[in-house]
Amino acid sequence: MGIIEEAHNVRVIGKGNKIVVLAHGFGTDQSLWKHLVPHLVDEYRVILYDNMGAGTTNPEYYDFERFLNDADYYGGFEQEEVNQLFEAIRSNYKAWCSGFAPLVVSGDMDSVAVQEFSRTLFNVRPDIALNFVTVPCHIIQSTKDLAVPLVVAEYLQQNLGGKSIIYHN
Repeated sequence: MGIIEEAHNVRVIGKGNKIVVLAHGFGTDQSLWKHLVPHLVDEYRVILYDNMGAGTTNPEYYDFERFLNDADYYGGFEQEEVNQLFEAIRSNYKAWCSGFAPLVVSGDMDSVAVQEFSRTLFNVRPDIALNFVTVPCHIIQSTKDLAVPLVVAEYLQQNLGGKSIIYHN
């Protein structure tokens, strides 16, 4: 296994000739896809990986970047918003996770989806952000995601050669 595969916990499973790459967003890891993967492996080779800072990735491999609006990127955050977010994370990460998860998933703490997101969110190092994929892809975007506005999915589609954006309520 190479350094990139090791750094991102890359797993390739399945039998098919076509390839499906499943990428998760902030606050979760590749376990997000555990209910979908069994339906894909008979017909596709499935590539799973963790974004840096998620799952059990090694932070020594990470080159810190930012998620701020600037001339070339609109990510939905201004510096003051990022400062407030990180202050909330630093002051009590567990409490922040518990409050953030139901907002993003649009559910209550009894929801399996909220509990699963809370679990994976709690495992993310707050000082590590996401890397970007550089090949054409389909983008699945929740219309209720408070952390990632719809304009980010549109930006990714334009800049990654995304074939489509699938909006999910």
